[in-house]
Amino acid sequence: MSFLRNCKVSLIALIVPTAISAFAQQRSPANDQTACAYHEARAAYLLGCCGDTEISYSGPRFPTLQHDARVRASLKEVEEGLTKCKDRRSPEYVSLLLDKVGAELESVESSLDMRTSPTLEAAAHANEAARYLHIVQSSYPRVATRLWVWFSHSFLRAGKPLDALAFLFSLRPGCCDLAAVSRIRGDALFTLQAEPEAAAEYSYWISESKESSCGSEISLAHISYLQMKGFEFPSKTMKEVGGNAICMQVDQWHPFVRLSAEYMK
Repeated sequence: MSFLRNCKVSLIALIVPTAISAFAQQRSPANDQTACAYHEARAAYLLGCCGDTEISYSGPRFPTLQHDARVRASLKEVEEGLTKCKDRRSPEYVSLLLDKVGAELESVESSLDMRTSPTLEAAAHANEAARYLHIVQSSYPRVATRLWVWFSHSFLRAGKPLDALAFLFSLRPGCCDLAAVSRIRGDALFTLQAEPEAAAEYSYWISESKESSCGSEISLAHISYLQMKGFEFPSKTMKEVGGNAICMQVDQWHPFVRLSAEYMK
């Protein structure tokens, strides 16, 4: 009888780990590129990618989540993906690093909405976002350059205008639209209350920009304030979007980034 009992226990000991392992594999892929893409897609979806339509990925569906819960779930997906993804040069891995930035910055807003002691938690999330921005800037400089507008706005959202300026001044000559760079430098300098320097950057932007001012409402508001303070700006009227055209904010910040292999070259 004792022998039979021990056999049953041994059999259960063999079956249960196998069943648990099979269930885990069903929920999440193995530690390879498949796992990286799996978690990257889920994190991007939670951070608002692709509207309300779940993008293609295997695994369990998400329940209906409020914004704060979505952000927390995205951070979990990012952390798991970064742990399992071994190919540090894959676009999915770098996308996860940038999704980490986005999720942390979304967490800043959630923390600031709290009624009790939001400051320290918000600062911790902002610092973590800035830390990951520096990681990507250092390890994947080409990606950072191609996403320079997103990087700049992310530093500003993290409350790091000096880091934003340092990043903008580090951009190699000819990589980017100089007028657009001046506008964002103006935003960073305005945040630092360096009004003469901000006015100079905005003046260059107004003089040299060949693009519509659409999507630059914050910068234009800063310029209006500086004009009230007595600063003068070029009289050139920037190209406006006419008629009933929709103003597309091409540099509008969003918390997720989905890179293709082209960005890694």
